Amino acid sequence: MKNKEIINGEAKESLPQGEFFSIDKEDFSKLIFIAKNFARTEKEAWGRYPSGGKRYISKKNIEFILNEGDLEILATGENGGSLSFPLNRKVEKQARFNVDAKRLFRVLKALKTLSSGEINCGFIKKEEEKSPHDINDYFQIKSGRFRANFRAIDRSLVTEALVLPETEPIFTISSGDFLEVCEQVVFAGAGEEYSFGLSRVFFGVYFKIKENQITLAATDSRRLSQKIIEGAKINRETTFIVPKKNLLSLMKILRSQKKKSGDSLSIFIDHIKDKVFFSHPDFKMSAPLIEGKFPDFEKIIPQSWETKVNVRTKELLDATRRTVSLYTPGKANVPIIVGIGNSKLEITTQQYDYDKGIYRDKTFISIENVEIEGKEEKICLNPIFLLDFLRSVKSKMVNFEIIHPLKPIIFKPADDESYLHTIMPIRMLE
Repeated sequence: MKNKEIINGEAKESLPQGEFFSIDKEDFSKLIFIAKNFARTEKEAWGRYPSGGKRYISKKNIEFILNEGDLEILATGENGGSLSFPLNRKVEKQARFNVDAKRLFRVLKALKTLSSGEINCGFIKKEEEKSPHDINDYFQIKSGRFRANFRAIDRSLVTEALVLPETEPIFTISSGDFLEVCEQVVFAGAGEEYSFGLSRVFFGVYFKIKENQITLAATDSRRLSQKIIEGAKINRETTFIVPKKNLLSLMKILRSQKKKSGDSLSIFIDHIKDKVFFSHPDFKMSAPLIEGKFPDFEKIIPQSWETKVNVRTKELLDATRRTVSLYTPGKANVPIIVGIGNSKLEITTQQYDYDKGIYRDKTFISIENVEIEGKEEKICLNPIFLLDFLRSVKSKMVNFEIIHPLKPIIFKPADDESYLHTIMPIRMLE
């Protein structure tokens, strides 16, 4: 329990003193780096300008929780999500305190370059107290003769610990498989640049769990990604929407973890708190759920085609990338026109000639020996959308199906029927 000391006749709780754990510098540095990137930025007043206004400093606080012999790090994200790392260190003390993660990581990074091995962590108390309201508990890391102190602020009544629901998980999946699925779906959700005119559901990823099948889908109203996972172990059928931001953070964490065979990810739902929880052997994470009804996207997916193309993924990716690279980043989304016919694809772009008031072909790239079924066609696409899809594909060949130049175009890996992506074409200006 916390110690109590008497200050000005009043009892004041203080954090436990002394060393309470040791940990490898490199492992500790990696965890603090991940927690720092996840944590939200907070402003703290630290002085005043001569004119009287307050001066602020930005901090990214993370919380250490010592509870019943276990030790964990907790970070709270920008939109209400939480991330928790167990440090697998047994402690005899009980406390909760915040530390500035940005400063802690800078010190650990510098310390890691000096030497390797373990560091000792604990509390110290200031010898002199400037005022009754002064924070006098410090978190200290030690390595040989090196010492670094960080202000430890008690926040046990402010933040909530990350505790998994006591119910069974909705489903469990290999962490590697889940990461691969997210990489094929999450990018299609709306980003911050589409803050106006879209429902909140477009900023999330839709999960549909039904009949031993998990479906993930995301759309920004101009493109859609859908991935179906068959044969998953499902404990309960449900649907929910997770914010794209939180899944992007989860993907970064999964990439940063050491890949181990058999690592699994369990997903829990708490409808009372409106949160989803992700449980991994190395961490726990929570995210808020998005309220609302996801669009009935299955109705807009064409069920037939007039033209079908089978092309090598790398060739289409390289041709599209070369076309985009001819423009400055501010104009990188200049539409491309794909001409289909005679066993080849002809990719062109157009630029408006203000002198003559007409559009002129700007570039021309041809892909030969392409498998084409059906009639010749010409479509206009946003190249950034096409690049996002092609980068998510591991198959050597991709198919795309066209029913009409102004209706959604279906893109699929040639050897994976469980994944499809649709892009809404652009009307061509003559």
